[in-house]
Amino acid sequence: MNINIKKIINRKTIIFIFVLLSLGIFFITRQPKPEVLKTTPQDGEENVLDNIEVVITFKKEPNPEDKAKVAIEMIPEELFQIDWSEKQMKISPVRVLKSGTSYSITIKFKNEEIYVFSFETSSLSTEQLRQEGEILFQDFKTTDKAFRDLIETHPWYTSLPIENAQYRIVYDFEEKSFRIRIKVSVSEEEERVLVEKALENLKQVGVTEPISYYVLKSE
Repeated sequence: MNINIKKIINRKTIIFIFVLLSLGIFFITRQPKPEVLKTTPQDGEENVLDNIEVVITFKKEPNPEDKAKVAIEMIPEELFQIDWSEKQMKISPVRVLKSGTSYSITIKFKNEEIYVFSFETSSLSTEQLRQEGEILFQDFKTTDKAFRDLIETHPWYTSLPIENAQYRIVYDFEEKSFRIRIKVSVSEEEERVLVEKALENLKQVGVTEPISYYVLKSE
């Protein structure tokens, strides 16, 4: 009788230890889901340019295996390329997006939804904006001598504004400085990087150093 009781106790002990080991292995090997810190464009953003590069920033950089398990679904469907840069996933559509269209992007990890955001593109395509700008420029150029004088002293003016999803650059004649408006919420370090890119854009259109500028941050 005592021998049978001991066998039962030993069997229960073995099962209990096995369960504990199994739970321990499960919690040790279970992978935490990547957490999204922010996106560009932001959720609900409107008037997004059709040539936007979507950027998803995670709180921590996923390891290479986890990066391979992150999937993107875009509605309406578009062909796009994905590139990783540390903790940022960059989504580059193969073609420009449809104008005046609401897009929804779902981020999945191991086929499980972890984040959803949406944005709406501008009603005018980038090409339409460029064409309208050229028409206005041609009309104004031929009728206004003051504008022609302006171009002689500021030959880079016809290249303004310079705008992308992160910032917009215009010239403030009252301040005699370029105004760089940051359109997204960024840290001090990210702001510094964006300002450097903006100044490089100005140099590319012919602005010479030293460049006078000031920065307006997104609220």
